[in-house]
Amino acid sequence: MTNSAIAHLIDEAAVRDAIVRFADVAVRGDYDAFRARWSEDATWVIGDTATTRSMCHEAARGPGESYYRNNGVWTDTFRRTRDGWVFTNRTFQYLWLDFSPFTGDISWPGTGAR
Repeated sequence: MTNSAIAHLIDEAAVRDAIVRFADVAVRGDYDAFRARWSEDATWVIGDTATTRSMCHEAARGPGESYYRNNGVWTDTFRRTRDGWVFTNRTFQYLWLDFSPFTGDISWPGTGAR
């Protein structure tokens, strides 16, 4: 394992530990320990918000011989309003990106096009 991978595992374990400790002090009603789990500028929002992660695959052919394909992950946060859910933040992380020409044949059902 690389040092980076080990550091990632240590950080992940520390985050999981923070979640477990939070649950423990909340259930026991230990107010001093509960306050110690939070930074001075922390916020705790309970209400009409949501967070999602969704996979995305895009493929497009532009003018001339320009091609674009990618796989990525959208991480979104939403807020409920009287008109429905709206984005409050949207972030895209590329996992794979390719600009090479497409290969293969495509057939659209019912059109006979190839």
